[in-house]
Amino acid sequence: QRQMCIRDSYNCFGLLDFGGKRMEKTKSERNAYILRKYLGYGVGAIGMDLSYGLFNSFLNNYLTNVLLIAPFYVGVVAFCARIWDGINDPMMGTIVDNTHTRAGKFRPWILTGSLLNAVVLFFLFTNPGFSVSGSAVNIGLYVYVAVMYVLWGMSYTIVDIPYWSMVPVLTSDPQERNLAATFPRFFSGFGQIIIVVLTVPMLNLFGKGNDAIGFSYWSAICGVLLVLGCLVTFFTTKETVHPKPEHQEKFTLKRAFLTIKNNDQLLIFILTAICFNTGWYLTNGLG
Repeated sequence: QRQMCIRDSYNCFGLLDFGGKRMEKTKSERNAYILRKYLGYGVGAIGMDLSYGLFNSFLNNYLTNVLLIAPFYVGVVAFCARIWDGINDPMMGTIVDNTHTRAGKFRPWILTGSLLNAVVLFFLFTNPGFSVSGSAVNIGLYVYVAVMYVLWGMSYTIVDIPYWSMVPVLTSDPQERNLAATFPRFFSGFGQIIIVVLTVPMLNLFGKGNDAIGFSYWSAICGVLLVLGCLVTFFTTKETVHPKPEHQEKFTLKRAFLTIKNNDQLLIFILTAICFNTGWYLTNGLG
């Protein structure tokens, strides 16, 4: 048993044991090992950013130019949704933290959230039959848009929170964690590029001049790719690091707010994040 522990330690530090002889892994072998281990984890970010990119970059255009929703109303809905996100996000974090299943605490929510978000994304960019008029307000359409807008944020939170919180359970090696975290950042850029480059051509391809039909088809494709990407993540990643029960402290929403209140460094960080996001959303909204 002691020899097995020593051998495993060698493997953790990039060493292999062959017949009692230690051979150091080459840099290329270690890179190949990291690539195989975390490639599937990063793939999930492509689909997530397809949904996020379509929502953030084209939803305002779709609502105001296709559904002819008043811009002021879109702004009010977006503001209310952001307020709810501030409550909903820590709630989801608490739920994930207290989840214990055979598949782990993160992976089940990633899969569930991707399915829900894909469905909501499609309905958000699809008019189920409401009349559209720039001169008359269709109350049903306005309510439908508000509900789908909020549901998109909630369903995206279900997949987003566990996905980006998953890195610490993938490996206990700090250096390897840093490498693991770069994969989704790298792949998320592909999702954004796909949205920026292909959205307009896809609207022309599927809609043939009718953007309502084009957005509906394109959102369905993005939703399918979102689910497929998260399926890859679900089946190729393993939650290998499990804190010992005696070292686990129960996490609650109340405790989260008390932690924030009593941590001046965290308060400064949150204030900085609020300022950054305020500027980002203002410039993004103007764009």
